[in-house]
Formats: sequence, structure tokens, C-alpha cells
Amino acid sequence: MKKQDEYYSPFIAKGRLGKAYQRIYIFLCRFFFRRIKIDEESLLHLRGLEEDAKIVYASMQSSQTSLYVQLATLEKAGYPMPMFSMGFRPWIVHRIIGLVAGIVLFYRKIFSSSSDRLVSDSEFIRNSLMKNRSLIFSMMSVPLFRRRYVENRSDAIGYLLDLQRETDSPVYIFPQVVFWNKNPERDGSLFAINPTGDNGIIRAAIGTIKSTTAGFLRVCAPLNLKEIMKANPGMERDELVHQIRKTLFDTYNHEKRVILGPHMKGRQQMMEMVLDHVNVKSVIENETLETGKDRQKLRKEAYRYYREIAADFSIQWIIFFRVISNWFFKKVFDGFHFSTEDFKKIRDWTKKGTLVFVPSHKSHLDYVIISNLLFHNNFIPPHIVAGANLSFFPLGTLFRKSGAFFMRRSFKGKNLYASVFKQYVKTLVQEGHSIEFFIEGGRSRTGKIISPKMGIVKYLIESVDEGYGKDLIIVPITVNYDRIMEETSYKKELRGREKTKESASSFLKSRKLIRKRYGKVYFAVNEPFSMKEYRDEFMAGHGKDCNGEFISALGSHIIRKINEIVMVTPFALVSAAILYTSKRGFPEDMVLERMFLLRNTVRSFGARIAPVLENDENMAAALSNVLDSYMDDGIIKKIEFEDSEDAERELYSLSDEERIRINFYKNSILYFTLPVNMLALAVISSAKKGRVSAKALRESFNEVKELFSREFDYPELLDESAGLYEKSIEFMKEQGIISSDSKGIKTGKEQWENLRFLAGTLRDYLESKLIVIKVIIKHKNRKFVKKDFVAKIRDEAVKMYHLDIIDCSEAISDSNFNNSIEKMVDMGLVEFEKRKDRDYVKTLAGERAELILERVQGYLDGLK
Repeated sequence: MKKQDEYYSPFIAKGRLGKAYQRIYIFLCRFFFRRIKIDEESLLHLRGLEEDAKIVYASMQSSQTSLYVQLATLEKAGYPMPMFSMGFRPWIVHRIIGLVAGIVLFYRKIFSSSSDRLVSDSEFIRNSLMKNRSLIFSMMSVPLFRRRYVENRSDAIGYLLDLQRETDSPVYIFPQVVFWNKNPERDGSLFAINPTGDNGIIRAAIGTIKSTTAGFLRVCAPLNLKEIMKANPGMERDELVHQIRKTLFDTYNHEKRVILGPHMKGRQQMMEMVLDHVNVKSVIENETLETGKDRQKLRKEAYRYYREIAADFSIQWIIFFRVISNWFFKKVFDGFHFSTEDFKKIRDWTKKGTLVFVPSHKSHLDYVIISNLLFHNNFIPPHIVAGANLSFFPLGTLFRKSGAFFMRRSFKGKNLYASVFKQYVKTLVQEGHSIEFFIEGGRSRTGKIISPKMGIVKYLIESVDEGYGKDLIIVPITVNYDRIMEETSYKKELRGREKTKESASSFLKSRKLIRKRYGKVYFAVNEPFSMKEYRDEFMAGHGKDCNGEFISALGSHIIRKINEIVMVTPFALVSAAILYTSKRGFPEDMVLERMFLLRNTVRSFGARIAPVLENDENMAAALSNVLDSYMDDGIIKKIEFEDSEDAERELYSLSDEERIRINFYKNSILYFTLPVNMLALAVISSAKKGRVSAKALRESFNEVKELFSREFDYPELLDESAGLYEKSIEFMKEQGIISSDSKGIKTGKEQWENLRFLAGTLRDYLESKLIVIKVIIKHKNRKFVKKDFVAKIRDEAVKMYHLDIIDCSEAISDSNFNNSIEKMVDMGLVEFEKRKDRDYVKTLAGERAELILERVQGYLDGLK
């Protein structure tokens, strides 16, 4: 039987791909647009589909240049090119092919023979997909719209729905778009290339080469037609087509806003929106009436405040800054650890409200790293709340151009300044800009997360409540470092030296820091959450008249979410093991043994662990790397023996003066070890001959917990329902440190060292409290300026350290002293008195002070 000759409609003939001449276009696109790549998050969407899945790409552009760039980029990434396209604007060659196909179709209809067969459009599309050949169509196509709307014929999505009804294999539509660059759309950019527009090959090539930002192909999360049809069983075909088109367009618009940011208003326009707002005007009027100040002078003042505060966002400066910072990062770091899934997680939430990035704050590099990683993963960098101390030239200009806006430490007596700042924040929310701020206020000098400062949060919540935005999407972030560059400056500040003011000269002096390497940087994101949803849930449980409690609860919730994703680094694990293995010297094998115990501890409490620490075989190498780094800095030194027979164990000594530097890293993981540390101290202080009743141990644990309530922002410890006490008991049992019977808890002498080691993590905090209580008793019933009182405590601490009354040099810490003073206020040993110019401390002392001193001393005696 003679095989039938198949022929096609012009619609099919014009869209067929894979012809030899088309390879020339693909080659040209690969050459001219070689900077365009497919991003990692797009590859995540394409991976892991079912074997029988049918793949269709929905392009948000309609030019042939866009089509061939997409084909070339997919091929370059190792994915099969689509073999058929629909709806792209034809070049002259396609018009000729369509014309010829039309003539052939007309001829064959008149002179057709039994051997000729017209393959219908739907049959061709169905056969192509059933042979696992992918297709691509344009969502921006005028011909496809006319075909559907005017001619009442099926368009691409209609054909795909028909196919999905005939097959059990899922049909996936992947929205995709070529971003020629990542330059934000802004007023006054008349001659700039549209980042997602339809461009001819010459305009696109010139625009891509000229642009400071590289282009890329974005493939979005797919629509599964099988699931859509299952979810809408009774919906008419045309209505379903309309719904799918709307979803695809929504996805495109959403991706565009996330990557390019909102339409950028000029700086002048932003300034007018803020300064001409009724909120600012009313403050000026009130100031005029209340103080008699000239209205014109107040306007001038408001103008000056705006220029002091506002960012001057520029994508060109961001690229320039990125080039400098990437060079810098390569000089000082060994790489970055982050997950593409974290950025996908953020992107999934962006439709629901204004993104508010809330990172931990351990280093000045935090904001540079976060903006860099966001931009690398195709997010427009956020506007960042920065301290006014960072506005110095030239870095202030660089930060301002990169999205930083500046805030003074205090708004006291500055009603107009506060009004301008608040209105600027509200305008950013209104315009759709993402915002980043550090909830701790300043950098943590101790490694612990500091208690939240909620001023900015209140302004952001106000902006939503006043209708500037629909919701705040809080994104908790942590940036952890193997080592931070500020180690030495933090040590000095904790010992009482005034913080060095940021300036151009201090910046130049710090250039010697780039001669060292600081290991890896670890970036992580916890699950974002809606402020409105969290508030509704809180108010449902506490009543509507508890806004103050809500603000406090929100701050604690954010801090907890940040703590949950802290990375346990090799330096943190080794530092904790070194500090409390011995006062001065320590053997390497014992540190390794304790690293395993600490790793088991943090794992049992859900910590994220650096990849190098996951496998037992890598632990020794991780320890060796940390010891080498610390030896290079003179923090530790290896003890050399004249007689090699004495060197059966590798021994090291730790410099007393440098203990506080590595204490930073130990503190960074206390969130995960603290319940066990407190339980170990409770066992040591309450056990008699290795035994303690369950009731007595629980009471002892609660006493320890209460003593440290001002030291750690750890609300779960105060929440009995969190079960941290029970979890700690179970962990110690699993490790063989304690056991239980009908009489309570017991432990053996051989496990006493492990208990002392775990409890020893709290030694420096106990010694700081001991110092403070001694000073209170020594100077009872006296009043001091708080700053002078802390200086007296510091002097007493130095004396006690050199007299061997305390062991830990890291106990001489202003941060510890201030937290201890606050606890003494709670205990009734000290009173605070706030005056206009300064804070005062009054010591009360008495018998209660002696009892607390005895209790703290008892804890310390148990650790010796």
C-alpha cells in the first residue's frame, strides 16, 4: 500500500523548527547573546519532572530574536530545543514559507489524490507532544489572539487542553521570558532597552552589550494542566483557557516585579511625595504654632533631613559595588554556602505583600553579602536601613547608591526628623520596594543574637495599617562566618574601650584586614511569614487590646526564627570545645572527642550543621583547619617537647588574652546547646553522691534558667510547653551522661567530666555575675552614673582575674556586665534612675545580695 504524502497548513509550516537554515540563527544568537544564561532556580523547575511529562514553553515575548535566544539558551543548558513554535512575529523568510505553504495547500485541495493527506493543526501538535518533543508559543502573539478571539479557532492553550483530555500524561506549561538586562524600569529612561521587551537582533545585541547587568533566561514554575482540569471539572473550555492565560500573565508580572523591582520614580519625585505629604506638613504646622519657628526654616530643615535620610538607588552603582565586593570576597573568604531553594522560598511569598528582610547582625559585611546574593539570584536588592554613622564619604555615597537609607540612633526631640523618616519608610512600602533592617539594632559583639529593637517594625506595621501596603512578608535571615573581620575591635569594645567612630580614615586603616582569610560564609533563610496572619492569630488568643504585647511577641518570634537557622560552623564547634576543655592547655584528641559530643547536642536540637561536619571522617580535618587558623593569629600555640617521647599527644595552649575572641563563635551556637548546658549545671549543683530526685532537679533547672533570663533572648526556655527540659533529659540519657530509676536521676563519676564540660559553657556568664554582685555589696546604698558603675565593675573584674578569683578572661565583658546589672534590677539589688542627660544606678544590696552571691559561687565551685 502506497504511503500517504502529508502536507500542512501555513500555521504549522511557519512554526516548524529544527531546519538547517535555522541553525544559523541559533549560532548568531549564541554568539551575540553569550552572556545570557539560564539561572539556577529556573533549572530547579525543569528538573525532576515525570518521564512521560509533556513540556510546553509559554514565552512572554513574540519576536523571532527572543525565540532563538530561548532556543539557544535551552540547548546550551543541555535541554532539548522545542521543535515547533506558535505565534512569533515572522521574519521575511517565515512569510515566504507561509506563502509557499498556502499555495501548496490551495493546489492540493484542488488537485488532491488519494496519496495526499492534510495533517490538521491539532493532530500535528498532539503527535509532536506524544513523541516527547517540546513546543513553544508566544503569549504576546497578535495572530494567536486574533485566531482565538476573531476567527473563533483554537489557540495554543486550547490545543493543549484538548490533548490533556486524551492522555494520562501531564502537560506542563512553563512560563518563560528573556531578561535582556536587570536594570529597573524608571522615569526618564526613554532610550534604554526594555528589560523584557520585544527587540530585533541588532537592538537587543547592542542593548545587552551596553548594559551593566547581564541578561538571563527565566523559566518559571510550571502549570500542570492535568491538575488544573481536575480542580475545575465543570468549567467550559474557553473559560479554562482564559483562566490559564491570566495565571501565566500574573506569573510573568510577578517575576518581573521581583527581578526588576517596582517602577522606579526619580529622586525628585520621591522627595515631593514625602515632603508634600500631609503627615509631614502637619508636623511643620504644629512646630510653627508650638515653637514659633519660621515655616520656611522648618521646610528647609525637612528638606535637609530628607537628603540626609533617602537612598539614591542606582543599578549602575550596584554593579560597580558588586564588582568591588566580589573581588574583596575572593581575597578574604573561601566561598559562600547557600541554597537556591531558599531564594525560591522567598519568591513564592512575594505576591502576598512587601518583602521585609530581617537578618542577624554580626558584621558590617552582612548587608553587602545579602544584597549580593539576592542580586545574584535575580532579586532586585532591597532598600536597607543603615545607621547614620555609615554615611561618611566615600562609603556613604556608595551605600546610598546601593539602596541604603540612613537613620539616626535617636529621634529624641526631633519630631520633624521622625516625621520625614517615617513618611519615607511608608512611601517605600507604597511604591513596592523591599526593605531590609537589622532587628538587633547594632552588631552583636558577643556572637549571641541581641534582644530585638522594634522601632522600624512599628513604622512598617503603621504603613500597612494606614493602607500604604497590603501586608508585610517577614523574611528571617542569618549570615554566619567561620571568622569575622571585627574580632579584634569587638574584643576591645567588650573590655570597655569606646567604639571607634566610622570614618574614611578608619576605613583606610582597616585595609590590612584583607591580608588574611576568614573561611566560609553561610547564608540561610527561614520560612517567611505574613505579619497580618501572625497578628490575627496572636489577637485571637490574647484579645484585641494588646498591641504592645503583639509587638513584643513579634520581635521574639523573629529572633527565634533567625536563631533556628544559625549554621553550626567548624570554628564554633571547635571554639566551644577548646574553651571549656581546659583553662590553658588542651590535648587535640580531647577537643575532638568533645566536638563529637557538641555536634550530637546541636543535632538533637535541630541545628543546621556545616557540610564538613556532617561526616565523622571529616571532623579531624575540620579541627586541624581551625587550629591552624588560630595558630596563625597567635590565639593558640602548639607546645613543643624537647624529648619526642613526651609528645605522645598533640598539646596546645590558649592565650588568656585571646579567649574572648573565640568566645564569640562559642556564643553563636548557644541557642542549640543552652538547655543542655543549664541542665548539666542543675545536675552538678543539686546532685548528692551522684543522685537527685526528679522534682529537685526540675526546681534546680528552673533556678538556673531564671538566673540567666536577662542573658539570653530565648523565650522557648520560659515556655514549659516547648518541652526543652524533657528533651535535654532524654538527650543526656541517650549519651549515657545520666540515667533514671524510680528514685530519680543518677550519674556516675566517669560522666562528671562531661557534665562539667557542658555546664562550663556558662562559666564566663556566672563569673560576670559574681563580679557584679561583689561590686554591689562593696558599694551598697550608693548612687553612680551607670557608665561609671560599669567602669568600677570592670576594674574589680581585672583585679579578681589576676588574683585567680575568676578563671575566664572572657568574663571581663561590658555586655555581660550590663545584662547582669539588668538581672540585679529584677532581683531587687539595684535600682535604675533615668534622667534627662544620663542613666543612674543605685545599689541596694543587703542580705539578699549575700544569698545570691553564695548561690553563684556554689555554681562556680561545682565546675572546678
